[in-house]
Amino acid sequence: MLLAQTGFCVVDFNSGNEVVAVVGSRAITADELRVAISPMLRSIREQSKSESDFNDKVEQAGREVLQNLIDRLIVLEDAQKKNMRVPDSYIEAEYDSYVKNNFNGDRVKFLEYLRSQGMTSRDFKEQLQEKMLFGYIRNQVQRSRSEVSPEKVLEYYRTHESEFMNESGYKIRQVIMKPGAGESLEALRKKAQDIKTRADAGENFFELAKLLNPKEREELNWQKIEDYRKEFADELAKMKKGDTTNPIELGGMIVILHIDDYREAGIRPLKEVSGEIEQILLNQYAREAERDWLDRLRKTVYYKILI
Repeated sequence: MLLAQTGFCVVDFNSGNEVVAVVGSRAITADELRVAISPMLRSIREQSKSESDFNDKVEQAGREVLQNLIDRLIVLEDAQKKNMRVPDSYIEAEYDSYVKNNFNGDRVKFLEYLRSQGMTSRDFKEQLQEKMLFGYIRNQVQRSRSEVSPEKVLEYYRTHESEFMNESGYKIRQVIMKPGAGESLEALRKKAQDIKTRADAGENFFELAKLLNPKEREELNWQKIEDYRKEFADELAKMKKGDTTNPIELGGMIVILHIDDYREAGIRPLKEVSGEIEQILLNQYAREAERDWLDRLRKTVYYKILI
């Protein structure tokens, strides 16, 4: 077994210095693998149905994490062969930014932290070098397939129509009125009726709502009538786009609802979802490009899993 679970969110290995994989001239230790997988354990625990299920999921996650660590070193080994490095000026800028953001610019405290981790400033900069170099190379590979043709967008739309179905929905604006200090309910009713009359006469309901709530937001989310309590839903069911309810009294306050927009259930038009489809395809192409690239690199760099 790759990982052994010994208590909540704890992964124990036979030895922290045990080598679990070799990539070129570099080794990955059990301790490195433990550090990499530890942040995932709480989520895995919450998703597990039993102790056995937890161990199985940790085992699977551990192997995936190990492969990611191996792939990272494969990329860096290949970059070393090609004499690829991030310019020192970039490393220094990232180093300064890290100290500023994490230690308020206090280099003394940062160096103390490094010593507590058994590291030197040079070690840390080398880590930054590898992190930034790997990120740059990976980003370039993913961007190598960064064009999506209109034909591909249309093809995806036609073959994935179910992904772009809309339920019927409403964009509903509401005004909630409560009596002010010393204000009677009757006076509040007159205010509410005035808003209703002005809305029916064609005044913009958004502007009317802002008179009572200056922070009223202009954009609304789609909702279902079923999301509303029964007394509201009954009124809304009788209405169409642009209609405003009569004032509804509820628990000492008055509510007025207005239907800003309505949509029928159906497939969203292509022009509305083409941007979403393009991003879906770009993400898919990026994953494929990275997979093909790693498959090629794995054949050129020696690596071996030892567990």
